[in-house]
Amino acid sequence: MVRGLSIESRRVDGAIGLEQQRFAFEIIDRSLTANDPKDNLAHLAFYAKVGVLDRYKDNILQMATAAGIDVDRLLPPAAPATPPARGFVGGSPVPEKLYLALFGQPAASLSETCQAPTNKRLLSNVEDADVGPFQVQGLKPAVASLKDILDKIKADNPDLYGRLDTAGMICAKLIRGTNRISSQAWGGTIDLMIDHKVLPYMDPANPGNPLYADYSALAGYFMEDGWIWGGPTEPSRFEISADFLVRSVNQGAITL
Repeated sequence: MVRGLSIESRRVDGAIGLEQQRFAFEIIDRSLTANDPKDNLAHLAFYAKVGVLDRYKDNILQMATAAGIDVDRLLPPAAPATPPARGFVGGSPVPEKLYLALFGQPAASLSETCQAPTNKRLLSNVEDADVGPFQVQGLKPAVASLKDILDKIKADNPDLYGRLDTAGMICAKLIRGTNRISSQAWGGTIDLMIDHKVLPYMDPANPGNPLYADYSALAGYFMEDGWIWGGPTEPSRFEISADFLVRSVNQGAITL
């Protein structure tokens, strides 16, 4: 019955962007690859519940319940086994398509210049907060997690905690030289400064810099809470992982 949901029959309303439509199709196709039909249905039910397959949500959840699946205790499917972009450590970054499917484009017009997001759905999930050593504006579950992480760092390493600052969290812009949207545009990314410095992007000398050891120490705290780290190529960059985002949606920490 689930396999009968053909691509043609899953056309979405014109108000939904093309990227959202393509992403929904990819999710359906990916969800139907398990050997166990019940696993396939559980994967579909998860994505229906978080709103990615909203058009078929009621039907899919009814089928899942009839198959004995507890739709109130669905877990995120494993993240796609694709190599992390830019050498991230600790997991897979959130695909642009997933951000677009959940929130839409952060602003009507984007350039390589940083601007404030204007998307109402995104802004309803963004907050300003004092997280300890600095103030941030970002995606609500990311901000809450960041506050917890920094509290742990303060307790374990107050000297390092006192040296932290941020170069920014939310910034709606395109990645330089491309037409792709920066992950910073949705507020799930932060660039941390130590001693008012960030290590350069793609600098082969980064691992030899004394600050690299400090960033490595920070990385353990972030990865423990579901974030990923830029590693040698981008030591100052920390982002929520794809698993972190879908789990946040499933737990109701994000409003769609």
